Amino acid sequence: MRDSLKPRIEGPSGDAGQRMLDLVFRRFRRSGDWPEFDAIDRALYAKDVKSEDAIGQLPDGLLIGPDRNRWNHLPSPETRLQLTLPGAIACSEGLARPEVEAAVLLTRLAAAVERSWKPTPDRRDPFIQASRAYKLLASDSMRWPESVLGFIKDEGGVMPKSFLEDYAAKKSRVESIRAGVLMRAAKLLAGEPQFKGTGFGDDYGWELRFDREVRPFAGVATLGDYWRIRCDALLLKNVAGMVAAVAPPQAREANEANAPGDSQPDSRWSVECALHDTIVEAVADRYATGHFADAVQKAFQAVEYRVQNLIDSSEVGAKLMGNAFGGTNPRLMVARAEGASQTSEQDGFRDLFRGAMAGLRNPRVHGPHYAEEEAEVLEMLAFASLLMRRLDVAEQALKAAAAEESSVE
Repeated sequence: MRDSLKPRIEGPSGDAGQRMLDLVFRRFRRSGDWPEFDAIDRALYAKDVKSEDAIGQLPDGLLIGPDRNRWNHLPSPETRLQLTLPGAIACSEGLARPEVEAAVLLTRLAAAVERSWKPTPDRRDPFIQASRAYKLLASDSMRWPESVLGFIKDEGGVMPKSFLEDYAAKKSRVESIRAGVLMRAAKLLAGEPQFKGTGFGDDYGWELRFDREVRPFAGVATLGDYWRIRCDALLLKNVAGMVAAVAPPQAREANEANAPGDSQPDSRWSVECALHDTIVEAVADRYATGHFADAVQKAFQAVEYRVQNLIDSSEVGAKLMGNAFGGTNPRLMVARAEGASQTSEQDGFRDLFRGAMAGLRNPRVHGPHYAEEEAEVLEMLAFASLLMRRLDVAEQALKAAAAEESSVE
């Protein structure tokens, strides 16, 4: 499910991480509540899987509970492990599809409510509760996704026709299953950027609160459309945040204090550069909130993803880079030099791409890792930006070659 989304959602890097995601979701579906870490830890241990390994294989943003900034630090036994919506999408193929597609439907319903919302003294921001969602879903314009209908049928069984009381009981069972799917979808949406608060209780089941940021989702029908709109909205936020993050007030004040003519000028040189848009999109939110290791990791994973897409490969790391940039006829040509220097430059960038995976990406993916210094983080982000710009060169060369082949045909 996640592989069909552009940009792709990063999944676990190993089987242990995948098992943890799937196990958390199955326990969540069974009870309606997020499981405690102790229960998940013991279930994984029974299958000879270490929670330390599983957590280390999970990219940031899929699972809430472990502290991503404290490597090898396990949650307390009573800590609830929660999947985000991307975490549910990253579950094994099809496992969480009913709840994920129901979440898309709920977002569409929320956008419809926002369009006609009239603030009151008690409630300025719009919201949607379980009862309102059921009423909207009863209309012809709002249809349940096929995955939800299939799940309800599988869980509820075939309706009996012999006895009225059995039919009524089975109907109640189906309504309960449907309500459970919507409730779990609402919980997955709790952390999505267009929602501003949630509530879950016996009186109204659940409630999602939102504001005008839900408007772009009006009419959204598919997960692919939802993800595109979500990524576009986050990109606009992240770019704005990155402007402030790259040149923090402290740095600007220091530069001004050491301007020419100052009695004690700073002997160090400083440079400013505009990072590649793809790197900004990948790292801005993590850098702006001080998650420096995550920012570096995401920058070089973005480089890796782009190489995978350009050569249509599922390989990862240094091996991927060697296959993409090495050989007498490289699949991706990133050298700008011509003649004898071209091979030297191409081989050098091959090693730079490989080194970026081995020396910068891998330690932050697998851990444990030392604390990052902000100045060095900026230098690494600039390096990732350089690699991404060379991939622009490679992509242009691929497009030119394809156009030439098309004209010959």
